[in-house]
Amino acid sequence: MVSTISESLCASLDLLVQPLDTLLEVAGVGGQSIPYNGFTTCKLAFPDISQGSFESKLSIVPSTCYNERVPLFIGTNILQKVLLKDAGPDLDCFPGVWKLALGSVRA
Repeated sequence: MVSTISESLCASLDLLVQPLDTLLEVAGVGGQSIPYNGFTTCKLAFPDISQGSFESKLSIVPSTCYNERVPLFIGTNILQKVLLKDAGPDLDCFPGVWKLALGSVRA
């Protein structure tokens, strides 16, 4: 699952918007277009579960009622980075919800 950021949060953080077609070609079933407005690269940190930070690409999605409440969606592409960086063989060091999320990526 791709990580996404809403267009409004991207603008409020003044993040650089890059065209998505320079990164990948996105199409839905039957070739219909998917409403991504580009992508941005930003530095992410999860101080409760991970040491340091890392850069990741986020697809920019149009602002909607849903992403007013959830402006940033952390997908498996980022969870896998956290696993590779910090998890080791044991997930017991992570808080409950993170342990569940990271365990589902590892499975």
